[in-house]
Amino acid sequence: KKYILQYQRAREGEINLPKDFSLDSALVRHLCARKSPLAGEEINSSDVNIGLAVPCFLDSDMVGFLLIGDKPGSSMYTQDDINVFTVLSNQTALAIENSQLYAQERQHQQHLRVESLDRQMAGLAHELDNPNYALLGSLGSLELALDDLKDIIPADKMDYVKKKIERARYNSKRISKMIASVREFSRASTGEIKPVRFEWIVEGFLNIIEPQFKYNGINFIKEVTDEVVWLRANKIDI
Repeated sequence: KKYILQYQRAREGEINLPKDFSLDSALVRHLCARKSPLAGEEINSSDVNIGLAVPCFLDSDMVGFLLIGDKPGSSMYTQDDINVFTVLSNQTALAIENSQLYAQERQHQQHLRVESLDRQMAGLAHELDNPNYALLGSLGSLELALDDLKDIIPADKMDYVKKKIERARYNSKRISKMIASVREFSRASTGEIKPVRFEWIVEGFLNIIEPQFKYNGINFIKEVTDEVVWLRANKIDI
């Protein structure tokens, strides 16, 4: 809602320039109306006393302006001087436009990379899920086989092996939860707003992030109220 002074330079001493100009200031309104450089005598403004004001337009928007003091020797700025500053202004506008286009293209490329990564993650999750379910099934079969051998295997060794099986089952189920969360969050969001339990959001977050917390030695404490809290939201976007 205002133009802010970004840079100033003096041949000697200090420059007495305002730190900003409001959009309704006389100078700004005059530059926006003229869309071309204004000589000092054309500027009817109490904000500043200058020799030349050169606007910088990007399409129909004035993105900034250059304020220049009196010309050395008290001479007037010639049309050639004004043409040089106008070219400078046009080149500045072109540079700003190129910067904006570059930023937009970089953002677009980042978006494409995220989409590609999402597809890869969904495919990887599917590839991991199948052998993990097979592992869970094998653990169940192993447990049944051990029951048939309970008269042969000593009780202490049987207990040890079953604890290991239970631990493996626990880790396998954790992997399943992580895979389910990755597959859910890798899907493209539809933007649909619907009731979502707060606990589901926290659980999905922890399924993905908790291993990273442990790896980095972060102690994450979850405190969720016993009361069921519903939100109207899109779970994937959250």
